[in-house]
Amino acid sequence: MSNRPTVLQWLRYVFTGRVPAHLREWVLLDTTGRTWLLRHIARFLLQLSPVAVAVLLLLPAPIGIRIGCVFAGIAASVCFSFGYVVEMAEHRLENAGYPRGLAEVTRERRAQDAQRSSAARRRERAAARLARR
Repeated sequence: MSNRPTVLQWLRYVFTGRVPAHLREWVLLDTTGRTWLLRHIARFLLQLSPVAVAVLLLLPAPIGIRIGCVFAGIAASVCFSFGYVVEMAEHRLENAGYPRGLAEVTRERRAQDAQRSSAARRRERAAARLARR
């Protein structure tokens, strides 16, 4: 794929969910590709990083407590974000100009295609085993 955002465009996408119109297809891939959940986690952790740095630097407590606060906050935030991961992906697609519901339909279609091809490979292997007998 030749249309990828620059670092600044990607950072804007992370924090506002918007990229230039010519990157619409990249947004679709980002929200529906095989690694879409990992991408969501990476974006979310980047969004949390300024708060984590502020807690580490500014909280008047021993370093162990500051680190514990950061890890507890990140863990709780990531768990909370998983409750809204589908809605966040749909919102990113809407910002790119796609209709609501496209991400879920696209992921479902890809999963069905993968399941069909896997079943076809299993049938071929079973047929080959039977033919050898």
